[in-house]
Amino acid sequence: MLANRISYWMNVTGPSFCIDSSCSGSVVALKLAQDAILSGQFQQNSDGKTKCYDTNADGQSLSESVSVIYLQKYKDARRVYAQLCHVETGYSKGLDEEFMVNFGHYRDPEKISKFLSSFYDDAAHPDTDKAELQAFEEVFCKERTNPLLVGSVTSNMGFTKSVSGLNGIIKIIHGYQTGVLAANLNCDNPRQDVAAIRDGRIKIVLSKYVSGLPYLVTISSRQESGVERVLNNIKNNNLDMEELALLREVYKMRTSNHLARGFGIFASDINNKTETLCEKVGSYDEIKRPLWFVYSGMGSQWTGMGVQLMRIPIFAAAILRCDKVLKPKGIDIVEIITSNDEKTFDNILNAFVGITAIQIALTDVLLAVGLAPDKMIGLVSSQLPFIKGSMAAVGLGYKEISKLCPPEIAVACHNGPDSSTLSGPAEIIQKFVQELTAQGIFAKEVKCANIAYHSQYIAKAGPVFLKMGQAIVKTPKLRSKRWLSTSVPVEKLKQNDAMYSSAEYHTNNLLNSVLFEEASRMIASGAVLVEIAPH
Repeated sequence: MLANRISYWMNVTGPSFCIDSSCSGSVVALKLAQDAILSGQFQQNSDGKTKCYDTNADGQSLSESVSVIYLQKYKDARRVYAQLCHVETGYSKGLDEEFMVNFGHYRDPEKISKFLSSFYDDAAHPDTDKAELQAFEEVFCKERTNPLLVGSVTSNMGFTKSVSGLNGIIKIIHGYQTGVLAANLNCDNPRQDVAAIRDGRIKIVLSKYVSGLPYLVTISSRQESGVERVLNNIKNNNLDMEELALLREVYKMRTSNHLARGFGIFASDINNKTETLCEKVGSYDEIKRPLWFVYSGMGSQWTGMGVQLMRIPIFAAAILRCDKVLKPKGIDIVEIITSNDEKTFDNILNAFVGITAIQIALTDVLLAVGLAPDKMIGLVSSQLPFIKGSMAAVGLGYKEISKLCPPEIAVACHNGPDSSTLSGPAEIIQKFVQELTAQGIFAKEVKCANIAYHSQYIAKAGPVFLKMGQAIVKTPKLRSKRWLSTSVPVEKLKQNDAMYSSAEYHTNNLLNSVLFEEASRMIASGAVLVEIAPH
């Protein structure tokens, strides 16, 4: 404290501290002063602004910070801001002369790259800025299509020395929870001496970047007015993460005689005001309704369908598990579900693996919040083209549309009493769609990559598909009783081929119509249906 008071009184900058080294104290002080200059500790900027990643960066502004992170076991946590998976540092050596010269403020980009690569495999000095950006470029941007957003907490609060690491972690956690990344202040001209900045793979965040994360809140009460009161309180105030955590804890268990229930999905806008994305309140009896998961089929894919979902840790973890399986096959599932390229799903393989991966990950999310299905039902999909085919969705049930279809067209999917999917040669499908539309009947072609699924036109694929399936599914497993088949007629469900998840079962899926309407008649009245799809 005495040294700081003296430096303050004399209006001098730089490190100030007391040294006790007997008769050599003055020489030790001289040596430490030299080391501080060589390591850049004296390189204060002239205007008090830390210009991280700017062409005109001219040093730092020192500041102080007290930062606290509360750690506890996941199972005991009432509120999880982030899950700590792995911690490692490559700069924990003592402050000797060699360390200060090599690691003071300058970082060797090759060493940072090696450290970052090793870390992820296991789990505003001008030169410093460039070295950091070069390391980011090497580790995160080799094949990147969407820009890597880079900001700097130092530009907002100054260089806090030993506390900088925690401040960076807190910034990331705050950004993840709120969907807002703080702007990189004092960066009027981002430096252009890093290739990834010039070609757009790295983007310096120059203004507040907002990408709101929605929050689901479920409430119960004896009366609807009680539910409405809680939801209105959320809507009329800024979102409070602790309040939402408390509400989840209170209402996660069923409360007797709480017949009024409701939910809301809320997010924060750019001004941090609460937006209501969806809300519903109603009265319900206490009968436990069966829960059905309904899985979509071909046609539900869309460009960038996984971008926002990847912000959900459970979802992202499931996608990465899929990625480990698909990467050796040359398939980048993360790129498929996050790419903004409109031609991504022109490749039918991308559509299949994309939809399936999304459904696997969404199922994990639902299971994590306590929604386990009593039954499952879905549309099925397979591939292998033999003609230039097409498919179309029409607003008539199987019984009606089957009487109108030309002989070349098959009813591929019996979706419901007023919905079917047709399959056949492209030209004939297109002509029939025009005829139905002219009669005032809903009809629209479905994106299917020119493959006429579930029709006679892919019959030749059967033997090939069966052989490939038998090589993969060598020991068929008994299908779960919760799995309701949509490709086997009800009267044949107890036959051996229908009881097992075998190559024969999935070959039958490929070649025959999807009997969704017939299977859905087995859904109990009052059941709750959750569609699991990229919509």
